[in-house]
Amino acid sequence: MNMLYVAGRRHGFWGVLLVASWLAALSGPADQLFAGGVSIPTPGGGGPGATPLPLGAERVSFESANTRLKEPVPAALIRPQGPGPFPAIILVHPCGGINQTMYTDWAQFFQAHQYIVLVPDSLAPWHETSVCDNYSPLLVKHPVHHPTVLDAALDAAGALRFLRARPDVIPTRIALIGWSFGGSVAIVVTSARFSQRFSRARYGGFQAGIGMYPGCGPFKNGGATQGIETPLLLLLGGSDDWAVPTECVKSGEARQSAGDPVELHVYPGVTHGFDIPTNNGTPEKVPGGMVVHLMYNPVATADAHTRVAQFLDEHLQ
Repeated sequence: MNMLYVAGRRHGFWGVLLVASWLAALSGPADQLFAGGVSIPTPGGGGPGATPLPLGAERVSFESANTRLKEPVPAALIRPQGPGPFPAIILVHPCGGINQTMYTDWAQFFQAHQYIVLVPDSLAPWHETSVCDNYSPLLVKHPVHHPTVLDAALDAAGALRFLRARPDVIPTRIALIGWSFGGSVAIVVTSARFSQRFSRARYGGFQAGIGMYPGCGPFKNGGATQGIETPLLLLLGGSDDWAVPTECVKSGEARQSAGDPVELHVYPGVTHGFDIPTNNGTPEKVPGGMVVHLMYNPVATADAHTRVAQFLDEHLQ
């Protein structure tokens, strides 16, 4: 059930995708390879400002690497105790925006592991509350709303620059994790093409990326067509009927065979959004009329925490 950005088209058929209409804003034809991305949303997102900041979080903002974006990107910054410097991690939300689980579970998890946590809101500068309708297989000829996966990837590049300028951050130990739409962003920012473009001193690259139940279109039609350069971990639900893991497994194993630093794990019987406690398995209609099943799985969630911690310990030394 992957939908792929295909430059020059706006047809909403399942398996064919939407145009990243502003690709010309990036210089050089090579940048068109960033146009790919399956962007499957996770329910429970909030949109700009809808999810209250956790206690102790600081409101910050930064400039995106997207030159077409005229407003700064707002974000929540969550620090561990002590002066630092600390490693840092950027949390990229699903297409429905920042959800409470990102704060109450994952941000606290990373904070407890002595990471500075940055949670950007890529919807806010575009004055959107959701872009989930961009990725419906059942909607034909509907407009593409920003932010796209590429928009959010460029926001991540700006977030990386912002963090590296802080004295309390170790500039060579910064990673990114994303959920669904954000998981597609993780694939893009770990790609060889993205890493090469943003390896200049002004930006730098990430040391690791993690995709939680992402759409894996970037492997085929996005920045990852030339391979993965930065270590990438994909955690997938075997019974995910929204972001079906088939493409991720096929492409991830192909990149492994090519020698790329890709790790993946499929949780048998586990659905999309398995780490969100409010998901109770009730069939849920999503944009375009498709019905999907979302079920919290505490065992898979605990295992995901363990795998993420081990992966970061290995690659952020």
